[in-house]
Parts: sequence; C-alpha cells; structure tokens
Amino acid sequence: MSKVALVRCDSYELERVREAIEQALDPLGGMGAFVKPGQRVLIKVNMLRPSPPEAAVTTHPSVAVALALMVRDLGAHPAIGDSCGGAKAYGLSEQALVETGIKPLADEHGIETILFETAGMQWMERPQNKFLKIFPVSKAVLGADVIINAPKLKTHVETLLTGAVKNMFGALPGASKLRLHRAAPGPVALGQALLDIYSTLTPG
Repeated sequence: MSKVALVRCDSYELERVREAIEQALDPLGGMGAFVKPGQRVLIKVNMLRPSPPEAAVTTHPSVAVALALMVRDLGAHPAIGDSCGGAKAYGLSEQALVETGIKPLADEHGIETILFETAGMQWMERPQNKFLKIFPVSKAVLGADVIINAPKLKTHVETLLTGAVKNMFGALPGASKLRLHRAAPGPVALGQALLDIYSTLTPG
C-alpha cells in the first residue's frame, strides 16, 4: 500500500517550507531514501506561464528551492526546471523563471535552473504505450538520475485538476504540448496520454 504524508504549513518562508517537507518525508524514509550522493536531480516544477507566486498558478519558489537545498545537502546535484505551457506562453520560459520568483531565489542560493526548450530534445519510442507510441522529451529530463515532481495543485479545463501526474506533461518541451493536446482531445484521451508520459518518465 502506498503511503501519503500531509503536513500543514502556514507560511511560504523558506525555512518553514523546508521543515514541512522534511516532516512529510520522514515517514517515507526522508529525502535520503530517494536521492543518493553524486546523483543529478531534477526538481520538475509547474511553470505554466509568467506569473507571480501569489497568483498560485505555478509551483512556489520556496517549495522548489527548499527541495533543491535538501538534495544538495545530501551531496547530490539539484537543478530546477520546466517549460511554459499554454498557447500564449510558448517562448516565455525564461521570463517565467524570473516572474515566478524561481530563478531569483534559486540564484540567491546557488541552485541551477534549466529551460527545457533550450536543453534539446530526444524522441522516445514506447510501443507498449496505449496512446503515445512516440513523443519528444527534453534532454534535461532524460539527463537526470532522479526526478522530483513538484507540482502545483489547481484546476484544469480538461482534466478538472492538475497535480503530480499532469505535471510530467511538462517534460515535453515547448510547442510539443500543444501538438499533444490537439492529438488527444478531451479528458479521456488526454488522461491516457498523461499516463503514458508518467509511466515512461516516472519520478523518484
């Protein structure tokens, strides 16, 4: 049976967020159960579009950086990354890294940030998948030893909500997301496509 940990956090202050994440991971064995020294670890955030943290559209920078600091303290090499989604946001990932507050806080703590569009991409062939037999994935994702999925829980027009499974949709760089939306119209087809992605790129 899977374990689920819930911890109340009353502030986005970085240290408070880190304490809450550590408490949540304790019953699962702590961060060390998932990350080993020397590994390259990708913190996969939800960076839908350029938007300030208080708009609650994207992963909060304190969550992303707290995870990265915990990874670094274990002797691993963290990087925070994503690419924008939505027809009006393609090409705005660099701007989004700044406006979401992720890059400024990451820079302050010496944490690397990655744009999936500029990292290059590789086509994945998965004949066993039900929907996506071939699809592009950012090399930033494929180059990680461990993926930490750090989504933003919110509503979504087709899937009703977006969370951890939906967040891995962002592994497809840039306009690849738009093409998938067109190829998998409606919540059932899109849901299956998301499962195909998630089963191929399973977070740690």
